[in-house]
Amino acid sequence: MEIRSLLPSALVAAALILSGCGGSTEVAPGVDVDISDETVTITGEDETATLNSDDESLTITGGEGDEEYSVTTGGAAEVPPSFPSDFPLPGEATLTSAVSESQGTTGLIMEWPGMTADSLKDYLDTVQAAGYTQDGETYEMDMGGGDFTGGGQFTGPSYTVGIVGTSSDGIGQLSITALTNE
Repeated sequence: MEIRSLLPSALVAAALILSGCGGSTEVAPGVDVDISDETVTITGEDETATLNSDDESLTITGGEGDEEYSVTTGGAAEVPPSFPSDFPLPGEATLTSAVSESQGTTGLIMEWPGMTADSLKDYLDTVQAAGYTQDGETYEMDMGGGDFTGGGQFTGPSYTVGIVGTSSDGIGQLSITALTNE
């Protein structure tokens, strides 16, 4: 069973947490869900996922065999230790979600109020100045009214990093995904 096969069950469990249900139940053949306080544990044939929730955050951890993953949203989100330590992050942005997988993929979602096409371009220049080589061209798509999407891909000593910035109505979101070069 692949790790991502528990995702539908995880979504059902998240809904049960939010509705205040408790106890243990089978939500699909071979998939059990145990709910207690702010924690939900989902157990399948070969894998387990745990959801922890509080007023500010949701954290999902799990794994199958040697493969493990973690997703954190909200106030508890932190840059995972597996994210490249030499990769610059914009000081104006706030981390809202972090994902890490034991296979070497790490993703960050950041909110960047007031992000403009120029500030995103300056950030991409900062990434290059930190020693990451641009792969191909960066891109920018003007969607009118100050809204835009832009980004690029960069390669460093150990990671390839994709960056996508989107701004709508003055609210920017930055997605950064780092993949190991191994």
